[in-house]
Amino acid sequence: TLICLYGECCSRTLRKEKYVAEFVESAKAVVTRARELRLCRDDFDLLQVIDKGAFDEVAVVRMRNA
Repeated sequence: TLICLYGECCSRTLRKEKYVAEFVESAKAVVTRARELRLCRDDFDLLQVIDKGAFDEVAVVRMRNA
């Protein structure tokens, strides 16, 4: 939710508002760190594909060691 709000507030028109600009500057470090910590497909080892659908597949995975 914070990442979405931050993204919306980064628009050129909203950043002209004093309080929005202050929020963007104060939240920048937290949002950057949150984006780095997000899980992605590369964080997992594929063990077995259960089924494939029209848009993606369902699989059994194991989280890789950090």
